[in-house]
Amino acid sequence: MVESLRAHIQGLLAASWQKLGLQGQLADIEIKGSDRSEFGDFSSNIALVGAQQAKMPPRKLAERLVAGLPETVFSRAEIAGPGFVNLFLRPDVIQS
Repeated sequence: MVESLRAHIQGLLAASWQKLGLQGQLADIEIKGSDRSEFGDFSSNIALVGAQQAKMPPRKLAERLVAGLPETVFSRAEIAGPGFVNLFLRPDVIQS
């Protein structure tokens, strides 16, 4: 269950990446479950890993990536530190 959800989130982040017109695959993207609820259900380093390829600062990339995520899956997404993305799933997504 968690692995399939993690793969789904990775696909949604990749789709947001492509919506920005960014090319290529990103290696070393992590999607981790959070130990603390205030940091969301999952977090990702996609903006940190992809900043050089996107030719923009990590936080700016994170802002643009978060804007492209579907509200049907995430109740909110927050940018933390230098560009980590904290993802909060909608309760109905968690239940399904």
